[in-house]
Amino acid sequence: MVAGCVGLAGFVVSLLAGAAAENPLDIILTRALLSMVVCTLVGGVVGAMGERAVRAHVEARRQLTAAREQVGVPTAAGASTGAVSGGSGR
Repeated sequence: MVAGCVGLAGFVVSLLAGAAAENPLDIILTRALLSMVVCTLVGGVVGAMGERAVRAHVEARRQLTAAREQVGVPTAAGASTGAVSGGSGR
C-alpha cells in the first residue's frame, strides 16, 4: 500500500516538474516512469519497516497484557471501564 502511494506520488511530482520546466514529452514520461520505479522501491522498504515496527509493538503489548493478567494486575481496558477504583479523580 505504501509502495504504491509513494510510487504514484513520485510519478505525479516528476510529471509536474517536467511540464513546468517545459521539457519534451518523451523526456518527461521517461523520467516520470524512472521516478515511479525508484519511489515504489523506496516506499516498499519504508512500508516493510513500518509493518515490522507495528507487529513488534503489538506482540510486546500482548505479552505485557498476558503477564499482567497472570499476576492479577488490571489491564488498561479494565481501568477505563471503571473496574478499578481509587486515585484522585482528576
